[in-house]
Amino acid sequence: MKINLSFFYKIKKHCSVKHIIVGCFSLLILCFLYFRDKQSFGMVDMAYVYEHAQVFKAIREQQNSFETLWKENAIEEKEKLVEEDKALSKKKARMKKIAFEKEVNKLKERILNFQNQQMARLDLIRYQTSQVQQQVVQTIQPMIKQIAQESNLDFVFSSSNALYYSDAVDITTELIDDLDEAFEDGQLPNIQINFEEGV
Repeated sequence: MKINLSFFYKIKKHCSVKHIIVGCFSLLILCFLYFRDKQSFGMVDMAYVYEHAQVFKAIREQQNSFETLWKENAIEEKEKLVEEDKALSKKKARMKKIAFEKEVNKLKERILNFQNQQMARLDLIRYQTSQVQQQVVQTIQPMIKQIAQESNLDFVFSSSNALYYSDAVDITTELIDDLDEAFEDGQLPNIQINFEEGV
């Protein structure tokens, strides 16, 4: 009778791989425990920074102000087009068919241009707002680096990637304070958004 030892070999091979994985994981834990007191970490909640820092509030206020003006202009222009459409409908009986269709096509073209203009204005709002925000974001990195050096931090992570972290390692408030101070002193990039060309 022939004994098949391949099954036992597979079990032994599987156990060896399992032991290697467990050993590597244990080594990582030991390294973390050893270096835990030697390296310090910081966390930043960027979503909170975008929501509460004065500079980002100022950018949003500009955007909201322009959007309000843009909507008022759009409503006014739309009402004019609606009135013209009504007036044209009333003249239909007194106009020749070809002349009426010509006027209808002109009005349709104006409506299409109006719609395209509104889309262009929205695109302008989004583009210029994002450009100004990006300029401000570029100034945040050096601020984080300075806070980390002053606090003797070896690493600073985004809180969006953390499942849990202690308030003791959160440097969000310090970053907002630095941003607000730089904003009040006029040290940040120009945040004036020029939307006029899209009005």
